[in-house]
Amino acid sequence: MTRAHHSRDKAARPWLSGRIFNPKQIYADNVDVDLVYIACDGAPISKRGTLPAHSDCIIIAVDGACRHNGTSEAQAAIGVYFGKQSLNNRSVRLNIDNPTNQIAELTAGFYALRRAMLLAKRGLLTEDDEGKQLSMVVIKSDSEYLVKGMTQWTLKWKKNGFRNAKGAPVVNAELFQKLEQAYQELIGLGIYTFFFGMFPGNGIGKRISWRTTLLEKRAAMI
Repeated sequence: MTRAHHSRDKAARPWLSGRIFNPKQIYADNVDVDLVYIACDGAPISKRGTLPAHSDCIIIAVDGACRHNGTSEAQAAIGVYFGKQSLNNRSVRLNIDNPTNQIAELTAGFYALRRAMLLAKRGLLTEDDEGKQLSMVVIKSDSEYLVKGMTQWTLKWKKNGFRNAKGAPVVNAELFQKLEQAYQELIGLGIYTFFFGMFPGNGIGKRISWRTTLLEKRAAMI
């Protein structure tokens, strides 16, 4: 673990531009990307061939699911995962009307951004870095709807009043607007914020690996 950034220069680190986090721009193909902390791409590689991690650069894995999706019995839950021992991990049932898989996926992303905001305001509380300020957040999801929505579609919708190609209001526009507001708040605090898609077609081709029994148990209880 390291506390010092070797470079925050966007010219030297082009992957800092935009909203998409792509490990292939930083690491070799054989590096495991199921991380909790971001590895420092500017640090010397150790004898073991690994990069030190920055404890102020975190990955938050999120997921949302809806049992009986599309029916009158639909009920949804979300899971947010910071790390094995993190007190910020959550598995929450959504008590809302007419839930869907997409609503659950977006809600999980929003919840993660809000938790990141709390960490940003109070400082990190790790054993070695108590009070250290958060500097980077990556939202990791297997939801193409969430990731593309926040890295591509929202940028267009903001320009046309959140209308689709037919001029009708975008589905779940309110949730996307809440996500965008939370994203902008983090950016306003100087915190790099990215979205990392773990779905086929984005060059990764594997599903999110953290989906533990927490969300499964919650879904079974619904």
